[in-house]
Amino acid sequence: MKINQSEGNIEKLLPLSVLINELPWGETKTRGMIQRGELPFLIKIGRSYFFYKSSYEKYFKNMEGKEI
Repeated sequence: MKINQSEGNIEKLLPLSVLINELPWGETKTRGMIQRGELPFLIKIGRSYFFYKSSYEKYFKNMEGKEI
């Protein structure tokens, strides 16, 4: 398990399946966005993708009002 301590908080690295469940669109669009490099907060380890929830929240907060 990887832990993010960059912002003073201890945070687990979450699998891509958690992100897919969080997003309002489906898995197909999410995977397309990954292939196009549109989700820069994802971390690739081997063949799997992971993310920190704080990075995901910060990214989408900055995207508010923009069309995805």
